[in-house]
Amino acid sequence: MASILGLGESDLTTQLADTNRDTNDLSFLPSFYNDKTQCELKSQVISRALRKKENTLLCALGKSKCGFVNNDLRQKSWNTILNNQLILYSSPKEVNNTPHCDEKQIELDVRRSFGYVKDEVERNCLKKALKQAIVTFFRKYPTLRYYQGYHDVISVLVVVFCLDPKRNKISRNISGQRRKILYKCVEIFSLAYLRDFLMDSLDFPIDQISVIPLLIQDKDPQLFQRLQLDKQKPLYAIASVLTIFSHDMRPDITGANSIIFQIFDLVLCTHSMYTPLVLYANIVLALRDRINKEYTANIGNFDNDVDLVHAVVQKVLMQSINDEAPQSRQLWETVLDRTRSDYSIDPKLEKKACKFINKTSPLRTTASGRPQLEINDGYSLDKLIKKGIVLNNKKKDKVPKDTDGQDWNYDRLIKTSLLVGAASLALGACHQHGSLLPDTMATSHLDLNRIASSVSLVSDSLKHIINSS
Repeated sequence: MASILGLGESDLTTQLADTNRDTNDLSFLPSFYNDKTQCELKSQVISRALRKKENTLLCALGKSKCGFVNNDLRQKSWNTILNNQLILYSSPKEVNNTPHCDEKQIELDVRRSFGYVKDEVERNCLKKALKQAIVTFFRKYPTLRYYQGYHDVISVLVVVFCLDPKRNKISRNISGQRRKILYKCVEIFSLAYLRDFLMDSLDFPIDQISVIPLLIQDKDPQLFQRLQLDKQKPLYAIASVLTIFSHDMRPDITGANSIIFQIFDLVLCTHSMYTPLVLYANIVLALRDRINKEYTANIGNFDNDVDLVHAVVQKVLMQSINDEAPQSRQLWETVLDRTRSDYSIDPKLEKKACKFINKTSPLRTTASGRPQLEINDGYSLDKLIKKGIVLNNKKKDKVPKDTDGQDWNYDRLIKTSLLVGAASLALGACHQHGSLLPDTMATSHLDLNRIASSVSLVSDSLKHIINSS
Protein backbone atom coordinates (compact mmCIF):
# COMPACT_ATOMS: atom_id res chain seq x y z
CA MET A 1 0.00 0.00 0.00
CA ALA A 2 2.85 2.39 0.79
CA SER A 3 4.30 2.16 -2.71
CA ILE A 4 0.86 2.63 -4.30
CA LEU A 5 0.44 5.88 -2.36
CA GLY A 6 3.86 7.08 -3.45
CA LEU A 7 5.76 6.41 -0.23
CA GLY A 8 7.88 3.27 -0.37
CA GLU A 9 8.61 1.00 2.58
CA SER A 10 12.31 1.85 2.42
CA ASP A 11 11.44 5.58 2.45
CA LEU A 12 9.40 5.10 5.62
CA THR A 13 12.22 3.16 7.22
CA THR A 14 14.78 5.79 6.29
CA GLN A 15 12.65 8.54 7.80
CA LEU A 16 12.00 6.55 10.95
CA ALA A 17 15.67 5.65 11.34
CA ASP A 18 16.44 9.35 11.77
CA THR A 19 17.15 9.39 15.50
CA ASN A 20 16.35 13.09 15.69
CA ARG A 21 12.76 12.49 14.59
CA ASP A 22 9.97 12.26 17.16
CA THR A 23 7.83 9.33 16.04
CA ASN A 24 5.37 9.55 18.91
CA ASP A 25 2.58 10.95 16.73
CA LEU A 26 3.50 8.99 13.59
CA SER A 27 4.50 12.30 12.01
CA PHE A 28 6.71 10.40 9.60
CA LEU A 29 3.51 9.51 7.72
CA PRO A 30 1.55 11.97 5.57
CA SER A 31 -1.10 13.65 7.70
CA PHE A 32 -3.87 12.95 5.22
CA TYR A 33 -3.73 9.21 6.02
CA ASN A 34 -6.36 8.07 8.51
CA ASP A 35 -5.38 6.06 11.60
CA LYS A 36 -6.10 2.72 9.97
CA THR A 37 -3.90 3.49 6.96
CA GLN A 38 -1.13 4.82 9.19
CA CYS A 39 -1.17 1.59 11.23
CA GLU A 40 -1.10 -0.51 8.06
CA LEU A 41 1.92 1.41 6.81
CA LYS A 42 3.58 1.20 10.21
CA SER A 43 3.03 -2.57 10.21
CA GLN A 44 5.07 -2.82 7.01
CA VAL A 45 7.94 -0.92 8.60
CA ILE A 46 7.80 -3.13 11.73
CA SER A 47 7.89 -6.25 9.54
CA ARG A 48 10.90 -4.93 7.69
CA ALA A 49 12.70 -4.04 10.93
CA LEU A 50 12.11 -7.59 12.15
CA ARG A 51 13.40 -9.12 8.89
CA LYS A 52 16.47 -6.88 8.83
CA LYS A 53 17.08 -7.32 12.57
CA GLU A 54 17.11 -3.55 13.06
CA ASN A 55 16.49 -3.69 16.81
CA THR A 56 17.02 0.00 17.53
CA LEU A 57 14.43 0.89 14.91
CA LEU A 58 12.12 -1.83 16.23
CA CYS A 59 12.19 -0.30 19.72
CA ALA A 60 11.60 3.17 18.27
CA LEU A 61 8.50 1.82 16.52
CA GLY A 62 7.24 0.11 19.67
CA LYS A 63 7.58 3.37 21.60
CA SER A 64 5.56 5.32 19.06
CA LYS A 65 1.79 5.67 18.76
CA CYS A 66 -0.13 2.35 18.64
CA GLY A 67 2.95 0.37 19.67
CA PHE A 68 3.36 -2.79 17.61
CA VAL A 69 -0.09 -2.36 16.06
CA ASN A 70 -1.29 -5.99 16.25
CA ASN A 71 -0.57 -9.16 18.20
CA ASP A 72 1.01 -11.01 15.30
CA LEU A 73 3.76 -8.40 15.14
CA ARG A 74 3.72 -8.11 18.91
CA GLN A 75 4.59 -11.81 19.32
CA LYS A 76 7.63 -11.46 17.08
CA SER A 77 8.68 -8.07 18.44
CA TRP A 78 8.45 -8.98 22.13
CA ASN A 79 10.38 -12.18 21.51
CA THR A 80 13.08 -10.30 19.60
CA ILE A 81 13.41 -7.47 22.13
CA LEU A 82 13.50 -9.72 25.19
CA ASN A 83 16.02 -12.12 23.71
CA ASN A 84 18.26 -9.22 22.75
CA GLN A 85 17.91 -7.50 26.07
CA LEU A 86 18.77 -10.36 28.37
CA ILE A 87 20.89 -13.17 27.00
CA LEU A 88 20.83 -16.26 29.17
CA TYR A 89 24.23 -17.78 28.53
CA SER A 90 25.55 -21.20 29.52
CA SER A 91 23.61 -24.41 29.83
CA PRO A 92 19.99 -23.75 30.77
CA LYS A 93 18.88 -24.72 34.22
CA GLU A 94 17.03 -27.97 34.42
CA VAL A 95 13.46 -27.54 35.57
CA ASN A 96 12.97 -29.85 38.51
CA ASN A 97 9.70 -31.55 39.36
CA THR A 98 9.73 -30.42 42.97
CA PRO A 99 6.67 -28.23 43.57
CA HIS A 100 7.39 -24.62 44.47
CA CYS A 101 6.22 -23.53 47.92
CA ASP A 102 3.74 -21.05 46.39
CA GLU A 103 1.98 -23.39 43.97
CA LYS A 104 -1.20 -23.53 46.04
CA GLN A 105 -1.62 -19.77 45.69
CA ILE A 106 -0.69 -19.98 42.01
CA GLU A 107 -3.48 -22.50 41.49
CA LEU A 108 -6.01 -20.23 43.24
CA ASP A 109 -5.05 -17.20 41.17
CA VAL A 110 -4.99 -19.07 37.86
CA ARG A 111 -8.44 -20.44 38.61
CA ARG A 112 -9.74 -16.85 38.85
CA SER A 113 -8.02 -15.69 35.67
CA PHE A 114 -9.58 -14.90 32.27
CA GLY A 115 -13.11 -14.65 33.66
CA TYR A 116 -13.89 -12.16 30.90
CA VAL A 117 -13.25 -14.74 28.13
CA LYS A 118 -16.67 -15.96 27.06
CA ASP A 119 -15.62 -19.08 25.18
CA GLU A 120 -15.09 -21.81 27.81
CA VAL A 121 -12.64 -23.81 25.68
CA GLU A 122 -10.52 -20.74 24.98
CA ARG A 123 -10.67 -19.73 28.63
CA ASN A 124 -9.48 -23.15 29.78
CA CYS A 125 -6.67 -23.14 27.19
CA LEU A 126 -5.47 -19.80 28.48
CA LYS A 127 -5.62 -20.97 32.09
CA LYS A 128 -3.65 -24.09 31.25
CA ALA A 129 -0.98 -22.10 29.42
CA LEU A 130 -0.83 -19.55 32.26
CA LYS A 131 -0.37 -22.16 34.96
CA GLN A 132 2.28 -24.07 33.02
CA ALA A 133 4.24 -20.89 32.30
CA ILE A 134 4.20 -19.74 35.94
CA VAL A 135 4.95 -23.14 37.45
CA THR A 136 7.76 -23.74 34.95
CA PHE A 137 9.39 -20.44 35.90
CA PHE A 138 9.19 -20.88 39.67
CA ARG A 139 10.37 -24.47 39.63
CA LYS A 140 13.38 -23.25 37.66
CA TYR A 141 14.00 -20.43 40.16
CA PRO A 142 12.83 -21.85 43.51
CA THR A 143 14.48 -19.11 45.60
CA LEU A 144 12.17 -16.49 44.08
CA ARG A 145 8.68 -16.03 45.48
CA TYR A 146 5.35 -15.71 43.73
CA TYR A 147 3.23 -12.65 44.51
CA GLN A 148 -0.46 -12.08 43.95
CA GLY A 149 -0.68 -10.06 40.77
CA TYR A 150 2.16 -11.85 39.00
CA HIS A 151 -0.44 -13.99 37.23
CA ASP A 152 -2.06 -10.81 35.86
CA VAL A 153 1.26 -9.74 34.33
CA ILE A 154 1.98 -13.12 32.78
CA SER A 155 -1.59 -13.40 31.49
CA VAL A 156 -0.83 -10.50 29.13
CA LEU A 157 2.08 -12.45 27.63
CA VAL A 158 -0.04 -15.59 27.49
CA VAL A 159 -2.82 -13.86 25.54
CA VAL A 160 -0.32 -12.44 23.04
CA PHE A 161 1.54 -15.70 22.47
CA CYS A 162 -1.53 -17.93 22.47
CA LEU A 163 -3.23 -15.93 19.75
CA ASP A 164 -3.61 -17.53 16.32
CA PRO A 165 -2.94 -14.49 14.08
CA LYS A 166 -4.62 -16.00 11.03
CA ARG A 167 -7.90 -16.65 12.82
CA ASN A 168 -7.53 -13.85 15.40
CA LYS A 169 -8.60 -16.35 18.04
CA ILE A 170 -6.91 -18.12 20.91
CA SER A 171 -5.16 -21.28 19.74
CA ARG A 172 -6.69 -24.34 21.31
CA ASN A 173 -3.45 -26.24 20.86
CA ILE A 174 -0.24 -24.24 21.23
CA SER A 175 2.66 -25.68 19.24
CA GLY A 176 5.69 -26.89 21.14
CA GLN A 177 7.87 -24.21 19.54
CA ARG A 178 5.55 -21.35 20.47
CA ARG A 179 5.25 -22.75 24.00
CA LYS A 180 9.05 -22.66 24.32
CA ILE A 181 9.09 -19.06 23.08
CA LEU A 182 6.40 -18.11 25.61
CA TYR A 183 8.28 -19.73 28.50
CA LYS A 184 11.53 -18.03 27.47
CA CYS A 185 9.84 -14.63 27.27
CA VAL A 186 8.17 -15.16 30.67
CA GLU A 187 11.55 -16.08 32.13
CA ILE A 188 13.42 -13.12 30.67
CA PHE A 189 10.66 -10.61 31.46
CA SER A 190 10.38 -11.86 35.05
CA LEU A 191 14.12 -11.79 35.67
CA ALA A 192 14.83 -8.50 33.91
CA TYR A 193 11.82 -6.47 35.07
CA LEU A 194 10.11 -8.08 38.06
CA ARG A 195 12.89 -9.24 40.40
CA ASP A 196 12.09 -6.64 43.06
CA PHE A 197 8.58 -8.06 43.28
CA LEU A 198 9.69 -11.69 43.49
CA MET A 199 10.97 -11.45 47.06
CA ASP A 200 9.13 -12.62 50.17
CA SER A 201 8.09 -9.13 51.27
CA LEU A 202 6.70 -5.91 49.81
CA ASP A 203 9.69 -3.82 50.87
CA PHE A 204 11.26 -3.43 47.43
CA PRO A 205 7.94 -2.65 45.68
CA ILE A 206 7.22 -0.02 48.36
CA ASP A 207 10.60 1.52 47.58
CA GLN A 208 9.72 1.61 43.87
CA ILE A 209 6.40 3.40 44.32
CA SER A 210 8.23 5.97 46.44
CA VAL A 211 9.59 7.31 43.14
CA ILE A 212 6.07 8.45 42.15
CA PRO A 213 5.92 11.36 44.67
CA LEU A 214 9.23 12.66 43.27
CA LEU A 215 7.73 12.69 39.78
CA ILE A 216 4.52 14.42 40.91
CA GLN A 217 6.39 17.00 42.98
CA ASP A 218 8.54 17.86 39.97
CA LYS A 219 5.47 18.51 37.76
CA ASP A 220 2.85 19.76 40.24
CA PRO A 221 4.07 20.83 43.72
CA GLN A 222 0.52 21.85 44.74
CA LEU A 223 -0.93 18.38 44.06
CA PHE A 224 2.07 16.90 45.84
CA GLN A 225 1.15 18.88 48.94
CA ARG A 226 -2.60 18.19 48.61
CA LEU A 227 -2.01 14.44 48.54
CA GLN A 228 0.50 14.84 51.39
CA LEU A 229 3.07 12.81 49.50
CA ASP A 230 5.77 14.26 51.71
CA LYS A 231 4.16 12.51 54.69
CA GLN A 232 2.81 9.21 53.33
CA LYS A 233 3.79 6.67 50.72
CA PRO A 234 1.42 6.27 47.74
CA LEU A 235 0.28 2.80 48.75
CA TYR A 236 -2.73 3.16 46.47
CA ALA A 237 -0.32 2.76 43.54
CA ILE A 238 1.11 -0.59 44.56
CA ALA A 239 -1.40 -2.84 42.77
CA SER A 240 -0.98 -0.94 39.50
CA VAL A 241 2.81 -1.04 39.73
CA LEU A 242 3.04 -4.70 40.81
CA THR A 243 0.88 -5.73 37.87
CA ILE A 244 1.99 -3.02 35.40
CA PHE A 245 -1.72 -2.06 35.23
CA SER A 246 -2.71 -5.57 34.07
CA HIS A 247 -4.95 -6.28 37.08
CA ASP A 248 -7.22 -3.38 36.17
CA MET A 249 -6.98 -3.44 32.37
CA ARG A 250 -8.11 -6.49 30.46
CA PRO A 251 -6.20 -7.56 27.38
CA ASP A 252 -8.78 -7.61 24.60
CA ILE A 253 -8.51 -10.92 22.78
CA THR A 254 -10.35 -9.71 19.69
CA GLY A 255 -8.91 -6.20 19.70
CA ALA A 256 -5.60 -5.64 17.96
CA ASN A 257 -4.36 -2.88 20.21
CA SER A 258 -5.68 -2.77 23.76
CA ILE A 259 -4.19 -0.09 26.00
CA ILE A 260 -2.56 -2.74 28.20
CA PHE A 261 -0.71 -4.17 25.17
CA GLN A 262 0.57 -0.70 24.33
CA ILE A 263 1.73 -0.21 27.93
CA PHE A 264 3.75 -3.42 27.73
CA ASP A 265 5.11 -2.34 24.33
CA LEU A 266 6.37 0.87 25.92
CA VAL A 267 7.91 -0.83 28.97
CA LEU A 268 9.76 -3.34 26.80
CA CYS A 269 10.96 -0.79 24.25
CA THR A 270 12.22 1.62 26.91
CA HIS A 271 13.87 -1.29 28.76
CA SER A 272 12.74 0.39 31.95
CA MET A 273 10.65 -0.27 35.03
CA TYR A 274 10.69 3.47 35.59
CA THR A 275 8.15 3.61 32.75
CA PRO A 276 5.18 2.26 34.80
CA LEU A 277 6.06 4.74 37.56
CA VAL A 278 6.14 7.64 35.10
CA LEU A 279 2.88 6.43 33.56
CA TYR A 280 1.21 6.26 36.98
CA ALA A 281 2.39 9.76 37.87
CA ASN A 282 1.12 11.04 34.51
CA ILE A 283 -2.35 9.53 34.95
CA VAL A 284 -2.61 11.11 38.42
CA LEU A 285 -1.55 14.45 36.95
CA ALA A 286 -4.05 14.09 34.11
CA LEU A 287 -6.82 13.46 36.65
CA ARG A 288 -5.76 16.16 39.12
CA ASP A 289 -8.97 18.18 38.73
CA ARG A 290 -11.20 15.18 39.47
CA ILE A 291 -8.96 14.12 42.35
CA ASN A 292 -9.11 17.60 43.87
CA LYS A 293 -12.89 17.68 43.46
CA GLU A 294 -13.37 14.27 45.14
CA TYR A 295 -10.92 15.19 47.88
CA THR A 296 -12.90 18.33 48.74
CA ALA A 297 -16.25 16.50 48.57
CA ASN A 298 -15.15 13.72 50.94
CA ILE A 299 -13.03 15.45 53.57
CA GLY A 300 -15.69 14.77 56.20
CA ASN A 301 -16.17 11.09 55.30
CA PHE A 302 -12.92 9.73 56.73
CA ASP A 303 -11.29 9.73 60.12
CA ASN A 304 -7.78 10.31 58.78
CA ASP A 305 -6.07 11.78 55.74
CA VAL A 306 -4.34 8.53 54.75
CA ASP A 307 -7.63 6.72 54.14
CA LEU A 308 -9.11 9.80 52.45
CA VAL A 309 -6.27 10.16 49.93
CA HIS A 310 -6.08 6.40 49.38
CA ALA A 311 -9.81 6.10 48.68
CA VAL A 312 -10.10 9.20 46.51
CA VAL A 313 -7.14 8.40 44.25
CA GLN A 314 -8.16 4.77 43.85
CA LYS A 315 -11.74 5.71 43.07
CA VAL A 316 -10.85 8.29 40.42
CA LEU A 317 -8.28 6.01 38.78
CA MET A 318 -10.61 3.01 38.76
CA GLN A 319 -13.29 5.14 37.12
CA SER A 320 -10.85 6.10 34.39
CA ILE A 321 -10.02 2.44 33.80
CA ASN A 322 -13.49 0.92 34.06
CA ASP A 323 -15.36 3.59 32.15
CA GLU A 324 -16.01 2.15 28.69
CA ALA A 325 -16.87 5.55 27.26
CA PRO A 326 -14.65 6.80 24.40
CA GLN A 327 -13.34 9.62 26.58
CA SER A 328 -11.80 7.07 28.96
CA ARG A 329 -9.75 5.45 26.19
CA GLN A 330 -8.87 8.90 24.89
CA LEU A 331 -7.60 9.84 28.34
CA TRP A 332 -5.30 6.82 28.49
CA GLU A 333 -4.11 7.31 24.93
CA THR A 334 -3.26 10.91 25.79
CA VAL A 335 -1.38 9.84 28.92
CA LEU A 336 0.42 7.12 26.95
CA ASP A 337 1.48 9.64 24.32
CA ARG A 338 2.73 11.96 27.05
CA THR A 339 4.72 9.13 28.60
CA ARG A 340 6.12 8.09 25.22
CA SER A 341 7.46 11.59 24.65
CA ASP A 342 9.02 11.84 28.13
CA TYR A 343 9.56 8.48 29.83
CA SER A 344 13.10 9.04 31.09
CA ILE A 345 13.90 10.03 34.64
CA ASP A 346 15.64 13.33 35.29
CA PRO A 347 19.19 12.56 36.51
CA LYS A 348 18.58 14.55 39.71
CA LEU A 349 15.42 12.55 40.47
CA GLU A 350 17.19 9.30 39.65
CA LYS A 351 19.96 10.24 42.05
CA LYS A 352 17.36 10.77 44.78
CA ALA A 353 15.68 7.47 43.93
CA CYS A 354 18.95 5.55 44.10
CA LYS A 355 19.25 6.49 47.75
CA PHE A 356 16.38 4.14 48.63
CA ILE A 357 16.29 1.71 45.66
CA ASN A 358 18.36 -1.41 46.35
CA LYS A 359 21.56 -1.89 44.36
CA THR A 360 20.35 -5.06 42.64
CA SER A 361 16.99 -3.62 41.59
CA PRO A 362 15.96 -3.81 37.93
CA LEU A 363 15.68 -0.01 38.20
CA ARG A 364 19.46 0.09 38.63
CA THR A 365 20.50 -2.89 36.52
CA THR A 366 18.50 -4.84 33.93
CA ALA A 367 15.52 -2.47 33.51
CA SER A 368 17.04 0.92 34.18
CA GLY A 369 16.46 2.35 30.70
CA ARG A 370 20.17 2.27 29.97
CA PRO A 371 21.78 0.32 27.09
CA GLN A 372 20.96 -3.38 27.00
CA LEU A 373 22.90 -5.72 29.22
CA GLU A 374 24.08 -9.23 28.54
CA ILE A 375 23.61 -11.33 31.67
CA ASN A 376 25.28 -14.69 32.21
CA ASP A 377 22.64 -16.96 33.70
CA GLY A 378 25.26 -19.14 35.29
CA TYR A 379 26.90 -16.35 37.23
CA SER A 380 25.86 -12.69 36.87
CA LEU A 381 22.12 -13.22 36.99
CA ASP A 382 22.27 -15.70 39.87
CA LYS A 383 24.52 -13.25 41.68
CA LEU A 384 21.94 -10.47 41.26
CA ILE A 385 19.16 -12.76 42.53
CA LYS A 386 21.14 -13.97 45.55
CA LYS A 387 22.30 -10.48 46.48
CA GLY A 388 18.76 -9.17 46.11
CA ILE A 389 17.47 -11.83 48.50
CA VAL A 390 20.18 -10.95 51.02
CA LEU A 391 19.36 -7.24 50.82
CA ASN A 392 15.66 -7.98 51.17
CA ASN A 393 16.28 -10.08 54.28
CA LYS A 394 18.42 -7.34 55.79
CA LYS A 395 15.68 -4.82 55.13
CA LYS A 396 13.12 -7.07 56.81
CA ASP A 397 15.41 -7.36 59.83
CA LYS A 398 15.21 -3.60 60.28
CA VAL A 399 11.48 -3.59 61.06
CA PRO A 400 10.53 -1.20 63.87
CA LYS A 401 9.63 -2.45 67.33
CA ASP A 402 6.71 -1.34 69.45
CA THR A 403 6.94 -0.23 73.04
CA ASP A 404 6.83 -3.83 74.27
CA GLY A 405 9.81 -4.77 72.12
CA GLN A 406 7.69 -6.80 69.68
CA ASP A 407 8.58 -6.80 66.00
CA TRP A 408 6.15 -5.20 63.59
CA ASN A 409 5.57 -7.22 60.45
CA TYR A 410 5.99 -4.44 57.91
CA ASP A 411 4.65 -6.57 55.08
CA ARG A 412 1.54 -7.35 57.11
CA LEU A 413 1.18 -3.71 58.08
CA ILE A 414 1.18 -2.63 54.44
CA LYS A 415 -1.41 -5.25 53.51
CA THR A 416 -3.57 -4.13 56.39
CA SER A 417 -3.29 -0.53 55.23
CA LEU A 418 -4.38 -1.49 51.74
CA LEU A 419 -7.39 -3.34 53.09
CA VAL A 420 -8.32 -0.48 55.40
CA GLY A 421 -8.19 1.91 52.45
CA ALA A 422 -10.44 -0.34 50.37
CA ALA A 423 -12.86 -0.82 53.26
CA SER A 424 -12.92 2.90 53.97
CA LEU A 425 -13.88 3.58 50.38
CA ALA A 426 -17.13 1.71 50.85
CA LEU A 427 -17.84 1.87 54.57
CA GLY A 428 -16.84 5.48 55.13
CA ALA A 429 -18.97 6.72 52.28
CA CYS A 430 -21.85 4.45 53.23
CA HIS A 431 -21.85 5.68 56.81
CA GLN A 432 -21.68 9.34 55.84
CA HIS A 433 -23.79 9.03 52.69
CA GLY A 434 -20.90 10.77 50.96
CA SER A 435 -20.38 11.28 47.26
CA LEU A 436 -18.19 8.20 46.84
CA LEU A 437 -21.07 5.79 47.31
CA PRO A 438 -23.21 6.39 44.21
CA ASP A 439 -20.30 6.00 41.79
CA THR A 440 -18.84 3.06 43.66
CA MET A 441 -22.08 1.11 43.50
CA ALA A 442 -23.28 2.34 40.11
CA THR A 443 -24.42 -0.50 37.86
CA SER A 444 -22.21 0.73 35.04
CA HIS A 445 -19.14 0.14 37.21
CA LEU A 446 -20.10 -3.27 38.58
CA ASP A 447 -18.28 -6.28 37.20
CA LEU A 448 -19.15 -9.57 38.83
CA ASN A 449 -15.98 -11.35 37.72
CA ARG A 450 -13.81 -8.53 38.98
CA ILE A 451 -15.79 -8.25 42.22
CA ALA A 452 -15.35 -12.00 42.79
CA SER A 453 -11.63 -11.69 42.11
CA SER A 454 -11.29 -8.72 44.45
CA VAL A 455 -13.27 -10.43 47.21
CA SER A 456 -11.07 -13.50 46.91
CA LEU A 457 -7.94 -11.36 46.97
CA VAL A 458 -9.09 -9.52 50.10
CA SER A 459 -10.13 -12.81 51.71
CA ASP A 460 -6.78 -14.44 50.99
CA SER A 461 -4.92 -11.38 52.29
CA LEU A 462 -6.98 -11.33 55.49
CA LYS A 463 -6.27 -15.03 56.08
CA HIS A 464 -2.56 -14.35 55.58
CA ILE A 465 -2.66 -11.45 58.03
CA ILE A 466 -4.54 -13.46 60.65
CA ASN A 467 -2.33 -16.53 60.27
CA SER A 468 0.83 -14.44 60.49
CA SER A 469 -0.25 -12.68 63.64
